[in-house]
Amino acid sequence: MRTSISPDSQSPNTRSDIGASILGASRSCESAIRKSDPCADALLDVTPLRLSQKTPLGVSLFTHASMLEEMRSGPFGSRHLIEGLLSELELRAKTVGRRSTPWLRWQIPHDLLDSAEIMELMYSIGKRFELGAHRANHYCVCFTPNELTGSRVALFKGLGFNTLELVYNPCNSSSGASLVSLSSAQSLQQQLVNARGIASDYQFSQLTIRLDHYPEGFTQALQQLVAENQPLPDVINTTSCEFQQQDNFGNLYQSLKYLGYRVLGNDCFVRPGSELAKAQASYHLKLTPHGYNCQNVADIVGLGPGNLSALNLLRYENSPSLTDYLSQPEGEIRATQQQQIRLKLVLDNLLCYHQLDLKYFRSRYELDLQPIIEQAWSAYKNGYLFVIRNHLVTLTPAGIRQLTPLCCALIQQFD
Repeated sequence: MRTSISPDSQSPNTRSDIGASILGASRSCESAIRKSDPCADALLDVTPLRLSQKTPLGVSLFTHASMLEEMRSGPFGSRHLIEGLLSELELRAKTVGRRSTPWLRWQIPHDLLDSAEIMELMYSIGKRFELGAHRANHYCVCFTPNELTGSRVALFKGLGFNTLELVYNPCNSSSGASLVSLSSAQSLQQQLVNARGIASDYQFSQLTIRLDHYPEGFTQALQQLVAENQPLPDVINTTSCEFQQQDNFGNLYQSLKYLGYRVLGNDCFVRPGSELAKAQASYHLKLTPHGYNCQNVADIVGLGPGNLSALNLLRYENSPSLTDYLSQPEGEIRATQQQQIRLKLVLDNLLCYHQLDLKYFRSRYELDLQPIIEQAWSAYKNGYLFVIRNHLVTLTPAGIRQLTPLCCALIQQFD
């Protein structure tokens, strides 16, 4: 492993390209699908999923951090949130049936629910879906640095969770109150070491990081971990991060690549030898609106205000307002149109594997991609961001880095 971070120097032309690529590419496909209009009433009664879909299921539990403020201002409290989650769970379970659930993610702020309410909710999920203790399952619980405590981690370990994710968002400072005398990099390094220690103490198999904003000093903190022979995070996800400075994206991307991370899309970085890296190498990676997985999960039940369920060709978007969520637990329903289905197939392959097999798309889907790609990427010379050879489109390292504008250009061709 290298012991320092040395991003490559960038020419002015490269810098301008990066400016178009400061959002994660995996957001492109889902935002394109969400352009469709809500379903008419006649399309709301969709029942064939239970009969036709036998693949594994994912479950996401989520509310925005602002939910605590909404509760404090009344009239609803934590019990109302629990009742809403249980109502939505019952509604979704009727649609998808009892299915194996190897992927689970908890992203409800820890101030919202107490231990008894968490156990009640997990018990209800376990009654409706097949949870298990298989080591290949991915059961992730999210904490901000200020939320992370051994007692709460122990609770989730007892409930079967095996991955701890540390979340940096604009609502929580990159340096805790006890670290005010330290630099940002030192504060971040201590938080990462503390999180790794807690994860190890409670035998969590992975520590992952999600950057919903870019904390100052993050790459320097990683550099210091390496210099002190401390383990790096297993996954660093920047899908939801909107980089405020153009250079930050390029510097972070190059730094993580230099440290040996393998990239999924251009916004999810995984350690070599990890299960996600193996799935990419063996062409068994899945991409959903909730990220990449290696559990063969395509359908996600998204519970909670502001969450999203993706079930077959339908998207159920929940209102972020608790008041609206309680009155409409089914959410706003959108159907994926035929053109969007074809687009998602293309973008999923490009994001997961950085390649497109033109012969496969032509024979399997009767979709001739070569003229579409040549039109969409006409501004880029063949060999710079991509190479077309022997009916195979392969992104160059520069193309992977600038995957967002490439995806956006393809999306325009399918509008």
